[in-house]
Amino acid sequence: RDDYAHTHINDIGLQPCKHATTGEMGFNVILGGYMSIKRVAESVPIDMWIPAEVDQATSLSYAILTIFRDKGARGDRQKARMMWLIEEVGIPAFRQMIVDEMAKGAPVRHDVAQPQDSAPYERRELLGVHPQPQSGLNRVGIHVPVGRLSATECREIADLADKYSGGEVRFTVEQNIILPNVADGQLDALLAEPSLNGDSRLDVKPGHIIGNTVSCTGAQFCGLAMIETKNNAEDIAKELQARMHVPQSVRIHWTGC
Repeated sequence: RDDYAHTHINDIGLQPCKHATTGEMGFNVILGGYMSIKRVAESVPIDMWIPAEVDQATSLSYAILTIFRDKGARGDRQKARMMWLIEEVGIPAFRQMIVDEMAKGAPVRHDVAQPQDSAPYERRELLGVHPQPQSGLNRVGIHVPVGRLSATECREIADLADKYSGGEVRFTVEQNIILPNVADGQLDALLAEPSLNGDSRLDVKPGHIIGNTVSCTGAQFCGLAMIETKNNAEDIAKELQARMHVPQSVRIHWTGC
């Protein structure tokens, strides 16, 4: 329910949801999210639920991509997104196209969309130290300022992963890093590592402003951008955080378009 993948703005969204009858974990499928300078469209539900199994999600996605490959407006960059095709044929017809396409390959168990839990819910924090459901293990979120990593920092992260999280690194849409499965007894050593302290840009507790600033690539590497974003975003976030105290997270997103 945290929706860290931002399913509402992506072409294919899989939202975790238990089956109302069997209790099996699965996904409600939503499609057609779209953000561009031309239009903004939120994903639409297509009244489909699939079980949370890798092969099932893969087969579903393959079927959708095949349909878009054959019928989508891929020759027109302004309309080369799923929503245009969904609007052209209608949601019921598009759902049936998916069902028919899935039938051609590996079988996919599907049902009508299942009701979502409506109880109040507070979105979890990714940065910092948080206990996992598994006893004695923790996830540690490391902030990467505006998502820019140097070669040295990449090696430092890899070394931390080898030492504390079994070689596993996870990346977030907000451009940060998670080291999962860090044992209780290793937390103090991890948090004391030089690569997370002192003059390091990497930080486990970056603050409410710096920790929530996100930037696109900007003019340095993107031909569509009109301004340089990452250096400006990082510098201004530092200045704001030095000048003021805010009691909660403040999200600042930079785009070069």
